[in-house]
Amino acid sequence: SESSLRSSPANFLRTKEFLFRLRMTQKLAASSGSSGSWLTNSLICMALYGFWGFLSKVALVKGLSASQEATIEKLGFFMLMPLVMKPSSNESGDGSISSRPKLAILAALISGASAAVASLFYSRAMAEGDAGAVSALTASYPPVTLMLGMAFGGETLTKNKLLGSILTVLGALFFARK
Repeated sequence: SESSLRSSPANFLRTKEFLFRLRMTQKLAASSGSSGSWLTNSLICMALYGFWGFLSKVALVKGLSASQEATIEKLGFFMLMPLVMKPSSNESGDGSISSRPKLAILAALISGASAAVASLFYSRAMAEGDAGAVSALTASYPPVTLMLGMAFGGETLTKNKLLGSILTVLGALFFARK
């Protein structure tokens, strides 16, 4: 809140620095020659996932069980959805879900179920482990996504993707070591 920012000059300065970096990132994305929206959205997502991990740990340290934290987190998610949902730029036609391909709907449902189960395991891991290590390990899923994309989605493995996958796993291992 604004009062907590005023009460701590260090917090206020960190927030100002974060906002400055976010603006600079947006300028970089805009000047990259393409629309840049994927980069800006990815960086905002990364920052929000950082808050998510931190706040999950706070809730667990302050007394919630892993299942309670995961449940209350989902309540927060569903309460906010009507405020943030709006038609996407890739929506065509009447925009109704029933007009979409059934496989797309099934994939979205399974994706949601996967995220819900993963969230419970994340909360359990966060309850027992170090916040930095748990966040690093659980955020190291891009190589899994890449392998699934190669196996089922026609994605190709490039040298950069392979190197990125190796560095992702190594980075997570460094976070996990004591």
